[in-house]
Amino acid sequence: MSSYDNAKAMRELRKRRKEKKLCTRCGKPVFGVHVQCDACREYSRIYALLHPKEKVIIRHLKSWEIKNKKLYDILIKKRITIPQLAKMIGVSSRSVDRWVFEGCIPKLENREKVNAYLNMEVFELE
Repeated sequence: MSSYDNAKAMRELRKRRKEKKLCTRCGKPVFGVHVQCDACREYSRIYALLHPKEKVIIRHLKSWEIKNKKLYDILIKKRITIPQLAKMIGVSSRSVDRWVFEGCIPKLENREKVNAYLNMEVFELE
């Protein structure tokens, strides 16, 4: 019975991509000294801003753009991270990721909690 090491396989894949001048994350061609394409570097930068104390693990989101710009701007301005907001509201940080990056609308009770915690009308209540 052989054991397959996913982490080792990914390290080898990234190493091969780096040698071929491809983005180590998505495999697109890279120009210059960088090991990631512009889109992957930008995504990593945004994700690291919102998850500063977590080990930065890049998730595959449906979209790489910020869909809820209002919530994103409030979090940056108030220096609140996604895990902090998630903990205060009582949801997973992945849920808050979806609200910011994928434009998902939270349940009514969670919208009320977000508005109360941030002291702003982030989500409209029906």
